[in-house]
Amino acid sequence: MATHTPSSTRPPAATAVAVLALLGVVGSAVMMLAHLGLGIPVIEDLGPGRMILPVAIGFAVGALLYAVVAAGALVVARWAWWAGLVVNGLAFLSAAFPFRGWISAVVMAVSAAALVVLLTPAGREAFGRP
Repeated sequence: MATHTPSSTRPPAATAVAVLALLGVVGSAVMMLAHLGLGIPVIEDLGPGRMILPVAIGFAVGALLYAVVAAGALVVARWAWWAGLVVNGLAFLSAAFPFRGWISAVVMAVSAAALVVLLTPAGREAFGRP
């Protein structure tokens, strides 16, 4: 199924990709706020405790990219497969290098889960990929 219509059912793999991307939106938005200097419990213990604008902008861009993937997955757009691979691949690598403890592990786990779903036969079929 390459296109979602109101009368069709969204493939479970596309729904899974959308949910994982929405987790990326939330996580990136929280990290953006933390790097703008807002005190966020648990997260503030990991960072420098002050505003770092370039990093906050980077997380804002990440949240936007994840939102695009989520929107594409929800409507089962063919381009969402490639977008999901690229965004989750970049997120995985960004979390791994430099590795910053448990928060990097969470990002890596969510990104890896999305990549696995996208690369399974069900994930490829959901987005009309051979």
